[in-house]
Amino acid sequence: MTENHGGPGLSEADLGPDPIAGFLAWIEDARAAGIAFPEAAALATADADGRPAVRHVLVKVVDERGFTFFTNHESRKGRHLASNPHAALAVYWREIDRQVCVTGTAAPIADVALDPSVFELPAPGDLLRLEPVGQANAEPVFLLPDAKVIECGTVRGAHLKLALRIGSRALSAFGYDMGERLIEPGSVVNLLGHLRIDDWNGGQDVELRLVAPPQTG
Repeated sequence: MTENHGGPGLSEADLGPDPIAGFLAWIEDARAAGIAFPEAAALATADADGRPAVRHVLVKVVDERGFTFFTNHESRKGRHLASNPHAALAVYWREIDRQVCVTGTAAPIADVALDPSVFELPAPGDLLRLEPVGQANAEPVFLLPDAKVIECGTVRGAHLKLALRIGSRALSAFGYDMGERLIEPGSVVNLLGHLRIDDWNGGQDVELRLVAPPQTG
């Protein structure tokens, strides 16, 4: 079964000489068409033995350097890219009959102090004022001071899970192998970790992946 969207189609003559400029123009067309998360792309990687895997990521920056996305270096895609940097991206905007495929090699972003606004956090802007601690590669470490603990528990008895509030913003924190660090609700703590945004839930779910146990303020 085929579907004709009735669009004008696309010819090589319609494409300009700059593929980056063309991609940026199309992503704005997709956004104007009301597509949720037009920056979502399928990322294909393979391990050192050539076994492939694919998943969706959000392309955060597109410029002359290439297509930038963020990932945990310990994730499967992070491990794949460390051993085999060849990768491919595919973006499909069905509503505007456009598709972009990108192939190349991936490399860590070197010495970038990442502004949290790259995650497009919604107002209020409590987290937008945070500064990364020093410089880092794709995942900088942020200090979150004076976080109020709303709930505290463990996952599988081994990992720490906190529900927090910083100013007017709610967020969670997760610490691997920190399950013995239970904290009384109502306590105020200082936290150190990587900020994660659950983009698939409208960017509302913010999590801090702890790199050190919480310290009471």
